[in-house]
Amino acid sequence: MLGGMRHFLPIMLLAILATSCVEKPIGAVVVDTPRGVWHNGESVSVAYENSDTTSLYNVGIVLRREAGEADESVRLSVAVSSPSGERFESDVVIPAVERHSGGSFAESAGEWVEDARFGEEGRYDFTLTPTKDLKGVWTVGVKVVNNE
Repeated sequence: MLGGMRHFLPIMLLAILATSCVEKPIGAVVVDTPRGVWHNGESVSVAYENSDTTSLYNVGIVLRREAGEADESVRLSVAVSSPSGERFESDVVIPAVERHSGGSFAESAGEWVEDARFGEEGRYDFTLTPTKDLKGVWTVGVKVVNNE
C-alpha cells in the first residue's frame, strides 16, 4: 500500500498547488460600448457591488474588440466613486493582442490597481473613457480578482 501512496502523493500535491495558483475572480461587470467608433471623451459607466471591506483585490479593465483592431494598445481614463462619494482616477493601458486566426473578436485586459481594498460596502461606480477614438470595441468592463 505504501508503494502506491508514494506515486499518489506527488500527484496530489501538484493538484493542490495548481488549484491554489488559479485566479479567484470575484466579479466582472461588462457593458456595451457605442457601436462603430467609441469616441474620445465618450464615457460608459460600470457599477460594482461590494460587500467585503477587508480583502485585497486586483482590479483590471477588460475589452472585447474586433480582431482586426486588437493589434493596437488602448489607453483609457478610469475613475471610480465609492458609496460615500470619494473619487480616485488614473489611466490604464490595455495591451495589444496578437491577431486570432478565424476569430471575429479578441479579448484583452490591463491591470488597473493591485492590492486594492474596497473600504466601504455598497456600490462603486466606475467611469471608463477612451483617450482617443477607438474603432471596433464591443464591450468594456471591470474585473475584480481576490489576490489573497
